[in-house]
Amino acid sequence: MTDLIGSQADLLFVPATSALPFVRGGKLRALAVAGSQRLASLPHVPTMAEAGQPRVVNYSWTSLAGPPGMPADIVQKLNKACQDILAQPDVIARMTTMSNEATPGTPEQAAGFIAAEVARWTDVVKTANIRIE
Repeated sequence: MTDLIGSQADLLFVPATSALPFVRGGKLRALAVAGSQRLASLPHVPTMAEAGQPRVVNYSWTSLAGPPGMPADIVQKLNKACQDILAQPDVIARMTTMSNEATPGTPEQAAGFIAAEVARWTDVVKTANIRIE
C-alpha cells in the first residue's frame, strides 16, 4: 500500500477495507472490485466484469462451521441465530463501513458455495501448476 501511494507500484489488489480510507481520502483511485457485485461502500466503482475482465472474481468470505455429525437441530438453531444477528441494522451498518456485505443463507447453500470455491481454486492451482514448497 505504501509503495502504491508513493508511486513505486502501479497497481495493487487489496481488500477494500485496506484501500477504502485512501480512496475516500483521494490518495488512491479504485479501478474495480473483484467481487461479483459492486460494493455498497464504493457504488461508483465497477466490478472487474463490468471493467472488461469477467474471469477476475475474487473475494474474502467467512463461514461458520461445526464438528462433523453436529445434530441438525443445533445447526438450524445456530443458523437462525446468525441470520438474526446479520439482519440487525447496526450490524449491517458496521459491516458496510468495513466494505463487508453479509449474504446469509442455509447450511446447504454454504456447503454448495464452499464446494464450488474448492473446485474453482483447484482448477486454478492445476492450471497454473502451483506446488507447495
